[in-house]
Amino acid sequence: MAFIVILGDLVKSIFESKSILEFLQDRVGDKKQRRGLKSTLAKAIGCQASYLSQVLNSQTQLTLEQGSDVADFFQMPDLDKNYFMLLLQKERSGHIRLKDFYQKKMDKILIKKNNLSKRIDNEITGISKEAAEKYYSSWHYLAVHILTSIPSFDNTKKISEHLALTIEKTEQILQFLVQYNFVNFTNNRYQIGSRHLHLEKENNLNYQHQLNWRLRALDRTRSKEHSEINYSGVYSLSKKDAEVIKENIIKLIKSNLKIVAPSSEEVMYCSIIDFFEV
Repeated sequence: MAFIVILGDLVKSIFESKSILEFLQDRVGDKKQRRGLKSTLAKAIGCQASYLSQVLNSQTQLTLEQGSDVADFFQMPDLDKNYFMLLLQKERSGHIRLKDFYQKKMDKILIKKNNLSKRIDNEITGISKEAAEKYYSSWHYLAVHILTSIPSFDNTKKISEHLALTIEKTEQILQFLVQYNFVNFTNNRYQIGSRHLHLEKENNLNYQHQLNWRLRALDRTRSKEHSEINYSGVYSLSKKDAEVIKENIIKLIKSNLKIVAPSSEEVMYCSIIDFFEV
């Protein structure tokens, strides 16, 4: 599974989904997009791809054990997983009073989630505010982090050469990443670790994250690589057509993420897409 860093508003969170089915269809995609990610997800939760197809076609439901594995597969924080599991239990229960019981528990989690969304702290970033600020202080930290998911970049020298960083700077970044479990160091090799930050759109660190990679993208416009795409367009159009383009962009991003998720780690790319009213 390829490692990706995305913003919270590109795919629906479990809190925005009306049902388990809606959540899964949004994450896995429509019938034309499902093959790669569906197979990966089915393997992760210990079932056949055909069974998962039945779930996605409303013919059956996930078991509680499979639901827990799905939450882990999508790296849900504890609060999200609790909500996901309560929603699954609500949908599986056939008694109205039992459904109400689970709904009340879900409502309490929603209140807690809304309160947490108003501030940056350990519950949102998973690490201290100071550590998160350092991680997003420049594009180097995220680049080194994701680069270690590619097997050929398992040592300081290769990483520093690829990113045009000094050995000293690269070692400094790697030490930080190892300290917070972004990267593991075993048998003299660096490998991507278990921690990944997920930025919600309203998180103040989002601005710095966006700035880092936009500046990096501007720097790459000097590149002579014909395989790279750098495009900026300004045009006038109707409000109706602007909404159509916005939806098309969102569909494109989601479609690309379905390709990225099961893809093997060989190269690292950055995708930046903007569409806004001037």
